[in-house]
Amino acid sequence: MRTGLLLAFFLAFTLCAILIGQRLQKHAAPATAAVVVPSIGRVQILNACGQDGAGGRMADFLRRHNFDVKNITNAPTSNYEQTLVVSRQADMRCARQVGACLKSDKIVLLRTGEDLYDVTIFVGADYKERTQ
Repeated sequence: MRTGLLLAFFLAFTLCAILIGQRLQKHAAPATAAVVVPSIGRVQILNACGQDGAGGRMADFLRRHNFDVKNITNAPTSNYEQTLVVSRQADMRCARQVGACLKSDKIVLLRTGEDLYDVTIFVGADYKERTQ
């Protein structure tokens, strides 16, 4: 008899737990799927205007627009008045996307034989207006 009571109690408890779980599921917030944002190109940024922080500001701006900034450093010279977008690949689509994002038509093709980056940006003195 005692075993029968324990079994009945266990079954009742299990049934209640299942019913409560189903009710909670109905009222639970829907699960949100993780959004994966693809990165665009492999971008190198060279500070070519000599102003401290210009390369970092350009990198932050481009990352907010989903570009994959791989490297930020100073250019060999620091006398660029205008920002220059250089495609390192024969297919210039990525460079054109960068140019469009920066509202710049200063886009050229210059291949070096290296395959590290799709685009190199020489940050000019106009970087503040390009990153607004």
